[in-house]
Amino acid sequence: SVPGQFVTWSLSNAGHRTVYNLGAGACGGATCPVLLQTQDNGTSWSTVHRFEQSSAAAQVQPGSGRINAPAQLRDVRFMTPTVGYVFGGDLWVTRDSGATFSRVQHPGRTVLDVVAYRGKVLVVTGEQCTTNSCSGSVNVHQMKLSENAVPTQGGTSSYLSTPIDSAQLVVQDGTGYLTTTSAADGGPLAPLPVVGGAIEDARSSDLSACGGELIQSFTPSLARSHHLFGLCAPVENGARTSYTLVKSTDDGASWSRVSKGAVRLPTGARTYLAAIDDTRLAAAAAGAGGSQLAASGALVVSTDGGASFTARDAPLTLPASGVDWLASPGGSQYFAVSLTSSGYWWSKDYGNTWTLVDPAR
Repeated sequence: SVPGQFVTWSLSNAGHRTVYNLGAGACGGATCPVLLQTQDNGTSWSTVHRFEQSSAAAQVQPGSGRINAPAQLRDVRFMTPTVGYVFGGDLWVTRDSGATFSRVQHPGRTVLDVVAYRGKVLVVTGEQCTTNSCSGSVNVHQMKLSENAVPTQGGTSSYLSTPIDSAQLVVQDGTGYLTTTSAADGGPLAPLPVVGGAIEDARSSDLSACGGELIQSFTPSLARSHHLFGLCAPVENGARTSYTLVKSTDDGASWSRVSKGAVRLPTGARTYLAAIDDTRLAAAAAGAGGSQLAASGALVVSTDGGASFTARDAPLTLPASGVDWLASPGGSQYFAVSLTSSGYWWSKDYGNTWTLVDPAR
């Protein structure tokens, strides 16, 4: 059964109508990370694992950083319906659809991100990390799906010039970008290219389309090779902030402006961007530290390549803190998570309509 007080943290579409949902749930008299599974795209759910050895005392807040304590688990990534990883500060693997998990030994103190790419698993770790930030270095290691430990040899590292509160690896056609945000203000830092498995110095991309400002909310176009999108150059206007949407067709070497001011989201929020293809995109915002947003329009969708965006809040009744995670598993689908309830929002028609999927019901 699904815990009655379950709160969704992270989703992973494993294919074949199978979705995994990691969140906070009851473990006896305490709260711990709980993994749910559906095999019918969310019509029915079951609990497949409770991580009783992991702490969930510090609840995850919308709009906050994504760096966790060493014993904390926060995110889920399934590579197939049977093989998947759960991570936060630590890293665990299952090969039987979540029935059993084993700890994956790994270099680095804290696991920051896990990405599957072309049959390999890329693991991002950080050094000198506290519950909310890392200030030492970030590392990228590769492992095979069949391996039970991350190899200590062959990884790559980059020392941080400033403490970070999140790190995400975006991989597209062999080239990756490690994007980080500042622990001081949550603002974007210069993305680090990952080429041939090695972190390189920040590339001198042509950012004239952004007025020289850094790109934030970095995302690949799932249906087009070498194509990337990003938001940059925020302009505050009261309760709303407008952004410039930019696009790259050469793995981030150069960028062109798609629209200026078409993306409008509540002010003072962390932003998220997802692209199904070069035509259909979505953007979302979450109030920093779980704060309430002063304006509606926390979820906007484009079907014309980013020239215009339409708010899709109604009739969703999004929480006042907004949307803390937005992604597309491919096809015509989007997922959106708020970190405030057991449910999440699902669109299967390119973001035109959304359905609240609540595992606890």
